[in-house]
Amino acid sequence: MPSFPDQDWGLAGGYETEVISLRAGVFQGEPDGGLALGKAFDRVRGPFALAQIQLTCGPERYQGALTLGAWHSEDHFERLDRGSRSRRGAQGAYAVLDQWIWRPDPEGDQGVGAFVQFGWAPEDRTELWLYLGAGVRTKGLIPRRPQDVLGLAVYRAEFSRFLDLPRRAEYAFEALYQAQATPWLAIGLNGQLIHHP
Repeated sequence: MPSFPDQDWGLAGGYETEVISLRAGVFQGEPDGGLALGKAFDRVRGPFALAQIQLTCGPERYQGALTLGAWHSEDHFERLDRGSRSRRGAQGAYAVLDQWIWRPDPEGDQGVGAFVQFGWAPEDRTELWLYLGAGVRTKGLIPRRPQDVLGLAVYRAEFSRFLDLPRRAEYAFEALYQAQATPWLAIGLNGQLIHHP
């Protein structure tokens, strides 16, 4: 999305209840930054748009959230399948399931949770076309450190078969520990092992 140093215009909005959340946004499709506010709409291209719906459900102690989203870009994409010209437009979809597995207090933020992520984009126009990720996180497992967070995750990112790469996919394993040093300061350690970067 357009952000520094390629800031440009965008508009986002949403609606939320205890059960459902709707969000959508539309942004400049080819941001180049440096535009004065008065000239922001002199060069409108794109757009890049995305929308998502999130459903929260399940018993309070084991409540989970399912997020489904899609995006569309009207930018020009070089054909990776050695097509004769670039192609205008690409789209993709994603899904995230975030679920409590164990929570001692149904209204608290401590316990054990897990997540699964999925992302897709067209293989002939995007270098990364398939993403799968999963992980687990805990908060408050150490009795004297009730606000500390520990997380473990793994992901697989698959590259387009039209690219000339020695391997088709990248794998990563990640570990995170975040210590709540004071009420206003958290210190985090994050380690990643990337296989076939």
